[in-house]
Amino acid sequence: MKTSLGRLVVVSTAAALVVAPITLAGAAAAPKVGATCAKVGATAASGTQSLICQLKGRKRAWAVAPAASTVPATTKTPSTGGAVTTATTATTTAAASLPKSPGFDPATNTISLGYLGNVAGGPFAPGGKALFAGFDSYIQRVNAAGGVNGKYKINNIFLETAYDPNQAVAKYNEAKDSVVFFSNVFGTPIVTALLPQLVKDDLVGVPTSLDAEWVNKPNFLANGGSYQAQAMNGVEYYLTTAGANKKVCGLTVQTSFGLTGQEGFRYAVATKKLSAGPDLVVAASDTNMTAPMSQFKAAGCDAIVMTTLPAQTTSALVTGDQNGYNPTLLCVSPCFDLNAMTPQNSPLYSKQLLYFGDPAPWGDTSNPGMKDMLDDLAKYNPYYIGNPNVAAVWGYAQARLVEALIKKGISNNDLSRAGIKKAVATLGRVDLGGAFPEYDYGDPTKRQVTPFVNVYRPDASVLAGLVLVKGAYASDLAKGYKK
Repeated sequence: MKTSLGRLVVVSTAAALVVAPITLAGAAAAPKVGATCAKVGATAASGTQSLICQLKGRKRAWAVAPAASTVPATTKTPSTGGAVTTATTATTTAAASLPKSPGFDPATNTISLGYLGNVAGGPFAPGGKALFAGFDSYIQRVNAAGGVNGKYKINNIFLETAYDPNQAVAKYNEAKDSVVFFSNVFGTPIVTALLPQLVKDDLVGVPTSLDAEWVNKPNFLANGGSYQAQAMNGVEYYLTTAGANKKVCGLTVQTSFGLTGQEGFRYAVATKKLSAGPDLVVAASDTNMTAPMSQFKAAGCDAIVMTTLPAQTTSALVTGDQNGYNPTLLCVSPCFDLNAMTPQNSPLYSKQLLYFGDPAPWGDTSNPGMKDMLDDLAKYNPYYIGNPNVAAVWGYAQARLVEALIKKGISNNDLSRAGIKKAVATLGRVDLGGAFPEYDYGDPTKRQVTPFVNVYRPDASVLAGLVLVKGAYASDLAKGYKK
């Protein structure tokens, strides 16, 4: 009997994503699977009931099932470099009551979503992998329970953007007619580039970007705080704890992400009438911060608001220390990556850097949302149990939002594009278990971004590398800010 495997997904640190539909017919399957595995230097074999693809000493087997009874349920990429994963399959026989719409197949009760992510390289790929691991773990949890409302399976289609707006637009156009909405749009430059497209196509996206600009957009299911608020909270927290007479300066990477943090820094300077020092901008390609740190030292800057890439943050700490200059760095969240900490530089991180971000403390199982995430990571993406990354908390929270949005569309009997936009505007408050900030999803024009952040200090000796200094901190600056 002819059988099929709906989708084989292989990811390696070098080869990004390989996706190949395969039809199996006995012994003829082996060459087809072998050709796919060979693209990433792996080997393959087939049996009567399974396929095996082996990569770097690890192997994973997939069950073979009749073609007529399988539909792809979850497209998956690995949360560990070099691991091999596959799409899960699901059997659906119940008749669907929801009308057919782009991305929703009532014959199989399958809801397809597009995930525009970045795991294949670049400055934010480590966070992108962790974010996807958290997201994927929750979606697998939902599908393992039968799907949304125990009935509707989610087929989350991963689309690698390489953190490149041009590639993101191309991937978006390839997928837009076959998805209900985009479950993730990763990175401020990507979100900026795709907003006009989403508006034109009447599609909804979930942004992984904390620019306050997105909160009132009807085509976005915005989530979390804002980079502007992180910068404002950083300034006011520092002045409150270190002394009001301290001089605060700014260092910004020349990207759309960087400029949002700079906006918050400048708002704080203007509102509090601070006597601020240099407000410098560096290119994304510049990883040597010797020159700007020399300027900050000469100006007598006590603290620097950092809206920078992780490599630039490390350079600022190391080159400053080499010149006898050790200011406090107030880190807008993407400026810190645990992977950038080494035994040599971690004392500088711990002494000088304060991190302002949304996720609750990693490993705090008294927090229901954190406990759920850890349980699901252990089951579906265990690499991040031993190698924690706070971005996984954000991804897990986003997946809970996605499920809530789908449930709202189902309750309205409408998964069309207009139906999903209506669902966003009427979603209300979604319970995230305390692991991530919540706010009410009502009329987008009246929606307010949360002003609260958690204040952390890096510590290489603890899980996820961050120790909570103060939870749920909101400055008067952030509370009063209107975009």
